[in-house]
Amino acid sequence: MNLSPHAKAHSAYTVTCIKNSMTKSKKQPREIGLLDGSLSSFDEEIARYNKILSDNKRDLQILGLGVNAHLGANEPGTPFDTRLFLADSDDSTINSTMLYYKVTREEAPEQMLTLGLADMMEAEQILVTASGTRKAEAVKATLEGPITEDCPASILQKHPNVVFIIDEAAGSLLTKY
Repeated sequence: MNLSPHAKAHSAYTVTCIKNSMTKSKKQPREIGLLDGSLSSFDEEIARYNKILSDNKRDLQILGLGVNAHLGANEPGTPFDTRLFLADSDDSTINSTMLYYKVTREEAPEQMLTLGLADMMEAEQILVTASGTRKAEAVKATLEGPITEDCPASILQKHPNVVFIIDEAAGSLLTKY
């Protein structure tokens, strides 16, 4: 799989953000592992990254909440016990990618390597961000709705140490908080 120029720039941006944020931290991570979606064999990358996951405890998992309450590329309907896999993107995720990253439909990925929900839940602490009115229904379903695979992020209700950082618009439909 070849990365588009935009995807390459995004990867460089991600690495730069991680490096910049770590310079401000008093305690440096032992390792920061990133998935490499540019490889020709996804099976090899999944095996490589599963070894990283099995060898290293994750202190912090940082996630963004999708408009359909997906986490990573765990779209609605993804089983809660899913582990690292190649996921198909829902149309809403593809549309959000196009909007946020200013890419065309052809440039937006239709599949992504992602940690499964079970992998995410193994972290000691989870930090979730969401902003804007487009995320309000997902925030409400995640925090106040039933725990269901139709709302992947609802599994976070079972984690003992989750922090949500949301703006007023994303939290505008909440009634319990």
